[in-house]
Amino acid sequence: MEKKKLYIVSFGDSDKYLMEYNVPDGATDLVKPNPFEKIEKRLTDFLHRAVPEAEDITYFTSPRATEVAPSHRSRYSAYPPLDEDAVVHIEKVLLREVRDRLAVRQENLDAPYASL
Repeated sequence: MEKKKLYIVSFGDSDKYLMEYNVPDGATDLVKPNPFEKIEKRLTDFLHRAVPEAEDITYFTSPRATEVAPSHRSRYSAYPPLDEDAVVHIEKVLLREVRDRLAVRQENLDAPYASL
């Protein structure tokens, strides 16, 4: 029997989105599929292609997720769904964040008395 879970998810400083996930049959406490794996991989691949000089992007591509109790589902109905449009928007937000971080790091290195 499939069980549905609802999560509030964000990546980096992106907006928060709702993601509904159907837990597959056979999932147990020891064998839990990662519902965010495909999105996380897509964001990682995108950022590596767009900003290859960025070294550690784990902060940006790791989901921050909170499971919503079924009884509280209606409280979060105004959140947008985590769909294709949302992922494209998240890519843009994360790209800006990574580029900003690299620019600040470079500014700090260019500062007088900066040490490597």
